[in-house]
Amino acid sequence: MAAETKRPSAAVELEHLCGLTNRFTNNVIFHPTKPDIYVYPVGCCVVMEDISNPHNQDFLRAHDAEVSAICISRNGKMIASGQRGSERRKGQIAPVIVWDEEQRTIYKDFGGLTGSVITLAFSPDGRFLCGTGANAKIMIWDVTTGEVIYDRNTESPSYMVCWGDVSPPTATNRYPSYLLCTAYESEVLTHELVFDIRSMSYVLETAKIQLPPAGLHRKHVTGCIMDSQLITGTHAGDLCVFNLHNRVFRCSLPIVNGGVAGISKVDETTMIVVGGDGKVKRVRGADTHWDMLAENILDAPCMSVNLSADSKEVLVSTKNGKLWRCLTKDLTTTLHSSSHTFDVLMACFGGKDSECVATVSKSGEMFLWDLSDYSHMQSVRIKSGVLCLCVSEVEDEILVGCEDSFIRAYRLSRRAQDIAPSWEVANAHRGSITAIKEWEQFFVTGGEDCYCRVWHRRTRELLAQYHVHRKPVTDIALDIERPNLFHSSSEDRFVVTYDVKLNKSIVQRTTPNSNVRGLTQRKDCERELVSCGLDGRLLFWDIDVAEPVGCFHERACKFLCVEISPSGQYIAAGSEEGFLYLFDLETSEKISQLEGHSGAVTSVVWSPDMKQIVTTGADASVCIWNFFEM
Repeated sequence: MAAETKRPSAAVELEHLCGLTNRFTNNVIFHPTKPDIYVYPVGCCVVMEDISNPHNQDFLRAHDAEVSAICISRNGKMIASGQRGSERRKGQIAPVIVWDEEQRTIYKDFGGLTGSVITLAFSPDGRFLCGTGANAKIMIWDVTTGEVIYDRNTESPSYMVCWGDVSPPTATNRYPSYLLCTAYESEVLTHELVFDIRSMSYVLETAKIQLPPAGLHRKHVTGCIMDSQLITGTHAGDLCVFNLHNRVFRCSLPIVNGGVAGISKVDETTMIVVGGDGKVKRVRGADTHWDMLAENILDAPCMSVNLSADSKEVLVSTKNGKLWRCLTKDLTTTLHSSSHTFDVLMACFGGKDSECVATVSKSGEMFLWDLSDYSHMQSVRIKSGVLCLCVSEVEDEILVGCEDSFIRAYRLSRRAQDIAPSWEVANAHRGSITAIKEWEQFFVTGGEDCYCRVWHRRTRELLAQYHVHRKPVTDIALDIERPNLFHSSSEDRFVVTYDVKLNKSIVQRTTPNSNVRGLTQRKDCERELVSCGLDGRLLFWDIDVAEPVGCFHERACKFLCVEISPSGQYIAAGSEEGFLYLFDLETSEKISQLEGHSGAVTSVVWSPDMKQIVTTGADASVCIWNFFEM
């Protein structure tokens, strides 16, 4: 009889991914047939989410670099995504992946573009896909067969591709023909994709649109076809109108400042335009006459706009990571979500509250999340990058350590936006502050200058400093058993224990192979310290022994963060490869290895009730994981 497979003691599942890669335009798209579903990129992942239920998410993972372009076929059955040039494959290859929307699997994988995929567009019937790349190449693929229909190098990259209506078969040609428009820095082209009987294949016939002899040198970045007109938005903030029947330029209208970021067609006479100045405008007209019907101004430059399937609203993303829902009728806006815009470096729960978690990013954002609906209870944008934080259990405050060497404290205030710090300590270290932890009467910081410093909690007076490390401090852990001890780790491979009463370091341990990136402490056994390193080892240290007393080793893995569960039985660790690892300390076995982030996992924390794990990533995302004991 075969041995019975041992059942794991616990399980983890990804509950929600909070994030939005917003460095590329027109990447947030409503599903064309499902009004509640929208698609957007987070790092290397394509996310499908229910706009009315954020707990309902699906993930499409296959890219190995940031997703730079997304489009969906009109029937909603195919999703195409392109990426930046791969750093893992030679030649900066930027593949285009076509996904089966229903099965959530890869349908086709197209190559030929390098550097970055700039734009993608399906033909109206979904048969053809056109893509342009940073290598100044335009390609058209037959989605059903995978065949390359058209492949041409151009003088400059094309940032605008849009399809017109499909012309039905005629008496002389029983295959449909397609209209395609593209734009470059010095020319706007129309293409007709027709079936050639002689070669028994589709061929592209190209013609130039006649432009004024001078004064219209524009970079066209977005566009749409309305009736017999091509409408383009330019980097200069103009709307350009072209007549497709006669292939002539009609007019240029200044519409926004900072460039047109997106155009969404509502009907054959109405469109919504968003710009780099944060303005959202509803415009109606034709040819040379256009009227503005409504206008709204958002708090940051717009990056994309897309119309819902029922045409009642548009989804607008802005450069500061926010996603807005705007009614098409009067452009009334509602904030849907807000995300970090750069590497999220740390998360922290406060006290016994498991419903909210604070996160900070390298761009200076500090968010307090409500984990019931993933909204922001507090949002602060700090003038310096934030590398570490600590939610105070003594005062109703959040302490942050910044790149500009300041320690800042912010009063916890629900629904507050961009409040000023309640106090700050200037030049707390020479260089960045890399770690911060709080006692009842003191708080401890570690810095880029290799110092660990102890400060009085109320007066903020410097009480002691220790210069043991030779490289920047990476983490600090307060001893859970003896309140006069704390521990630090560093890039110099040392793990050091300090006694504040004796005012000196009492134990110095060194790891054999790698610098130490994170620290935590067991709540059982001998209260051993646990360190994680880039050699894939979790090392266990007894305060009385110089060498490690235990080890978990994951090959081909670089651990960046580690934390033991509130019960003391489980240990979670995050890796540079983007995985979350979970181990059972009672059985010394690995429970799971899960993928959530598409970049390095920078921190991992347990909720006080141990029902959730929160991780932060270098892909500017926050992952919330559900934890179950079996």
